[in-house]
Formats: sequence, C-alpha cells, structure tokens
Amino acid sequence: MKPSIIFKKLVSDGLLKSKGKALDLGFGSGTEVINLANIGFEVDAVDSNPQVIINLQDELKADEYKDFSINLHNQKIEDFKIENEKYDCVIASNSLPFIIPKEKVIEIIKNIVPGLKKDGCMYITVFGVKDGWIDKQNMCFFEYKEIKDLLDSLGVKFYHSTIEEGYGKTMKGNVKYWNVFKFIYIKN
Repeated sequence: MKPSIIFKKLVSDGLLKSKGKALDLGFGSGTEVINLANIGFEVDAVDSNPQVIINLQDELKADEYKDFSINLHNQKIEDFKIENEKYDCVIASNSLPFIIPKEKVIEIIKNIVPGLKKDGCMYITVFGVKDGWIDKQNMCFFEYKEIKDLLDSLGVKFYHSTIEEGYGKTMKGNVKYWNVFKFIYIKN
C-alpha cells in the first residue's frame, strides 16, 4: 500500500525506527498498519467497524504479509486500554473527529502520551471548525489554537503540524470542503 505523505515524513525524519511497537487508533483502510508492519513494527490496530477488520484480515492473507506482526482489536477507540510506555508510535489519523463528545477525544489524546516510550512519536488529525461536515451532530471539531494548546500542555514536544483546507473527495467519493489539522509530537 502506498504510504501517506505524513508516513513518509515520519520515516525520512527518523522518527520511525526499523523496529518497535506501534498503535493505530481507527485504522480504516489499514494503509498505515501495513506500512508500519512493512518496516518491522509490531502493530496493534484498533477499529470498531467489523467490516474493516474483515477487510484487513483478508488483505493480510497475501504471502507478502505472512511475516507481519499485526494484532487486530475490534473495539471502540475510547474503550482501548493504552498501556504505559508501550509504543514507539501512536497514530490516530482521521478517526478522532468521529468520536463524541469532544471531551472523549481530549481524554483519548491525553491517554496517548503515557502510552508512548521515550522519544516515541504521536501523529493525530482532527477536523477544524471550517470543515464542511461542521453541522453533523455525531462528530467533533476543534479550533486550531484549542487543539494545539491541548497538545502543548501534555508534556510532549511539538515537531510538525499542517493545516489542510480545500475541496476534496471523501472515502465514498463525494466532494466536500476539508479543514484538517495534522500534528506530530515527540515524547521527551
């Protein structure tokens, strides 16, 4: 599977070593799960959608993935217990906006930090208040300063952020306006 731009950045900047443990919260298509396993990571992959679990299980039957160490967890992100200092990398890409209320998302983010090993990285995305889905009741949205201030308060070091805005397609192929904040932080 083709690595995302942010995954390539994590690798090229040396934030992902060639081995370790990673956690993907809300893995969806499984792209980052496979990419992490491909560079030697043991991956815990969490998603509450049983169909995406089945899809990834089917994908992993291919010979090219036979040596991968991937543990699939079919449960809600907010119910997954993140063990202290277990992970070299935690990813929550495009999954947190679909959790409500916002306080749960804040709690999840706060629980990621103790789960990171020293020098571990976390990559999270949230949707901004200019996003085209802002009127949806079953989603949460953040002001940039709000989420940045939260992350800065957690004792992790800011590494990188991007703001993506503009029209683009959803996974279902519909066009919408996107307002996405992407962050990488490192645990000292």
